[in-house]
Amino acid sequence: IEMIYEQSCMLETKIKNILENVKQVPRNYDILLIEDDPATLQLLTSYFENLGYKVNGAVSGTQALRELKSSKPRVILLDVMLPDISGYELSNTIKNAKDWENIPIYLLTAMPSSEVKKRKNEMQVDGVILKPFDFSDFKNVINYLKKTP
Repeated sequence: IEMIYEQSCMLETKIKNILENVKQVPRNYDILLIEDDPATLQLLTSYFENLGYKVNGAVSGTQALRELKSSKPRVILLDVMLPDISGYELSNTIKNAKDWENIPIYLLTAMPSSEVKKRKNEMQVDGVILKPFDFSDFKNVINYLKKTP
């Protein structure tokens, strides 16, 4: 039994070393949905997947930044109020990064439109979708996805 245990430990170490040395292959998908509300995340994921788009969700700004380091979505839908980093700060971080600057960002927010209009220019976003939203509010996102490969 002792010998089997030692061999299994050696095997586990070898497997860990192999996995650490394997480079991550970037995953391709259409939409990165950064939204901390599980119901909204599920609703929008289902909506876009039913239209044939691949969606990946992130529930925090930190998780979204980790995701962006390993993949590049075609579009980002970004909630303004996140638990760790504000959507305003996150949008600027994304737009100021060389690898991500050309990814369109559409804000999702329940904030009053007057507040969003005041801050829209400083955020470098491509559009704003106010909550509660109607699915027709996503027509610009869908049109963009249809136009680009």
